[in-house]
Amino acid sequence: MSNTATEHVHRFLTGGAAGAWRAARGRAGQASGVSPAVASSDAAGAAPDVRSAQDGSGGHGSPGRGASPTPRDPSSHKATRRRANPWVSFVVHRFVRMIVAMWVVVTVAFLVLRYSGGDPVRTALGATASPELIAARRHSLGLDRPVLEQYGDYIAGLFHGDLGQSIITGRAVGDIVATRLPWTIALALISFAVIMILAVALGVTMGIATNGGRHRHTEMVFTALTGFFGNIPDYLVGVILIVVFAIDLKLFPVAGSKTAASYVLPVTALSLSSICSISRIARIQTLQTLNDDYVRTARGKRLKPSRVYLRHVLPNMLPAVVVLAAQTLASIMTGSVLVEQVFNWPGVGTAFTTAIGSRDYGIVQGLALVYAFITLVVTFIADVIVALLDRRSTMLETA
Repeated sequence: MSNTATEHVHRFLTGGAAGAWRAARGRAGQASGVSPAVASSDAAGAAPDVRSAQDGSGGHGSPGRGASPTPRDPSSHKATRRRANPWVSFVVHRFVRMIVAMWVVVTVAFLVLRYSGGDPVRTALGATASPELIAARRHSLGLDRPVLEQYGDYIAGLFHGDLGQSIITGRAVGDIVATRLPWTIALALISFAVIMILAVALGVTMGIATNGGRHRHTEMVFTALTGFFGNIPDYLVGVILIVVFAIDLKLFPVAGSKTAASYVLPVTALSLSSICSISRIARIQTLQTLNDDYVRTARGKRLKPSRVYLRHVLPNMLPAVVVLAAQTLASIMTGSVLVEQVFNWPGVGTAFTTAIGSRDYGIVQGLALVYAFITLVVTFIADVIVALLDRRSTMLETA
């Protein structure tokens, strides 16, 4: 037999070995009770060795017997490196989107405030202020210049870390953020922790209890209650809580942040609707995960129920919940604007609503940029967590 025929037979046999190897790895993953993501990643890690055997190359990249080295195209080599490091493309794309989104928020806030009517200088100086005093104040603030010139100066100041200043009080927006943002972050993080703990625990418990069509009445009550309370706005929940628990029952303070009890009502107002919505999603994801083959395999091996739920069910239903949870954290930051106003909380939201009412351009623009930055950063962190938790996610490839 010639050398060419021998080479064809060799490649045919090794190709069949590669297919058998991948099929065996897939069956081993199902039989061992692990999720498909883990099994597929193990098979993918072993695939390069088989492909190297098909190409006739040795274990250390040396050309095989009878194979001649082929020159590589530099451009294709760079493209392969980019595909091998998808995190670089992922981070770059997300960073560019973040910058564009913040620029849009700043531009919209800048233009809307200036073209929506009203004069913040007259509001600050009062109705009895003389036209000369108003004109002098507008000139000192640069409000008598063309709008495009004002916009250019504001963008240039942002690159130097200047968020602007209050038109009414002259206080720097950076000082307002430094003073009030810790209160807003503390309220948001506590609310987020409460939401995640209660929502995941409630959703997983209800998914296990109602799996296979069991406890239909419990499922109906759960769906009805979460659907009702999940659609009540946060600020309206805050008003109801104040009336019932602060004014009538006098169990908690009406407003302020002096004691630990002052956190109870604001946190409850920010958490209730999100607990309802996330627990519904967590229940659906739990039901889907319980019916997967690797969970059935784990049960067939007579593992303890607690081990099945914690090791196989919980990790595989979390990625979808993490995405929704990140959106929830972003919505908590923006939703706290009205809740802080209801409870007179000394956070950024109270300053934001006050500035809108008095048409204070500087504060509104600066705080809008802060809210946009926090929301986009939280979303980016959630995308990274999902890409790390779920190997089946196509987020990196579509970045």
